Amino acid sequence: MVMTGPGKIFTKQKKNTLKEWVIDEITNAISDGRLQPNQKVNETRIAKEMGLSKSPVREAIQDLVKDGILTSEPFKGTVVKGLSKKEVGELYSLRAVLESFAVELAIPRLTKEDIRILETIVSGMESAADTGQKEQLFEDDLMFHRQLVKFAGHAILLDVWKSISIRIKIIIRQKGNMFSDIKDIASLHRLLIELIKNGRPKQVQEALKEHIHNHSKLIETFFKDL
Repeated sequence: MVMTGPGKIFTKQKKNTLKEWVIDEITNAISDGRLQPNQKVNETRIAKEMGLSKSPVREAIQDLVKDGILTSEPFKGTVVKGLSKKEVGELYSLRAVLESFAVELAIPRLTKEDIRILETIVSGMESAADTGQKEQLFEDDLMFHRQLVKFAGHAILLDVWKSISIRIKIIIRQKGNMFSDIKDIASLHRLLIELIKNGRPKQVQEALKEHIHNHSKLIETFFKDL
């Protein structure tokens, strides 16, 4: 499928970091279905619609190819990469390992301010759950996990987590309606906060792994084996 038609897919740049803005725009377009698997991603069109030069667009596309969001194929150019059930399972199993390691490193070094930051994020999740704002809750959910990994103080671990988190975000935004009670998600993160405050890394790791495993199994049912 080629990007055609009069309707715009992308908006003009609004952030100072051009590459990050382009990455956000492309991943959001994939998440909400404006860009479909195997659809060609045209550097010239993106630059024109966003009012940018080709340079930041090219850099963003290169990063997204590296992160497995897009793929470059001979004679086809750069296209949106589809995900199989196997790949979804691999993403979530890797996420569980990375976050478990992050917890092991982070808990002994957490300050009161660090915990306050995590509590603020969870409070936002609870507010979003109470008002039925699924998309906001999912954004806050990923923010919580990103912050926890960041608190581990391990730069390479954070880079690896970020590289898979974009695909996780796309999956969650595409399949978010499958979660029947988002209040359960917020409640789980409140439990994680209490375990973290009590300095119990093993219990946090177990709760995280169960949370990620359950999400993985639910989401995998919506993907095909390729």
